[in-house]
Amino acid sequence: MNKVYNYYNSKEIIDNMLDPEYFGKNLWHTPLLFKSQNENDFLIENSGIKNGDNILDFGCGLGGFLDIVTNKYKCNAIGVNISPKQLEIARKNLSNKKIEFIYFWNMISLPNNSIDIVFAQESIVHYDDKKELFNYFYNMLKPKGILIFQDWFLYNKELAVKTDEIYKTFLKPLDLYKDLINKIGFKKYRVYQPENTDIINNNKKELGFTNYIIKCEK
Repeated sequence: MNKVYNYYNSKEIIDNMLDPEYFGKNLWHTPLLFKSQNENDFLIENSGIKNGDNILDFGCGLGGFLDIVTNKYKCNAIGVNISPKQLEIARKNLSNKKIEFIYFWNMISLPNNSIDIVFAQESIVHYDDKKELFNYFYNMLKPKGILIFQDWFLYNKELAVKTDEIYKTFLKPLDLYKDLINKIGFKKYRVYQPENTDIINNNKKELGFTNYIIKCEK
């Protein structure tokens, strides 16, 4: 996890995240995996979220997703991040919002059965021990709680290992996630296939990974 920490705590990455020309045209505001809506809206609409829910964003970045959610719903929101610098910016930029931003290792001390929905976008991939992480999620979720996440999944190992981007360090295939979800004890899950096949096929051929959104119910 040290490589991930150093990468996401670096000035270059944070500057890129603050640049609307870099981030604003990608995941946050425009369709990428889906033709009619962006991933934020897709995750929110398919999570079953309602006013009063306790929600957690794993890998919250600068808090952009939670800003969107809390503009639509009156939720008790927690943002989790491995980067102290990103958390500092998130707290400053969203100081007018009732959002608690916490460092990653503080997440594991959250009470069991306390969270209604866990969101995660392109963050689970970075955690090396997927079983440990999913156990954390399962324990913190209330009965019938939801884990919904969008991430990258290993498609071609040889292609993936040739790249040096930090986010491919812990890539795993979709079948591993399916098996893990069942073994942890989630009652059911659904895999959403992205509609933008051009992006998906290019990622498979050029980078060795593919994209899915998965929704799990405790």
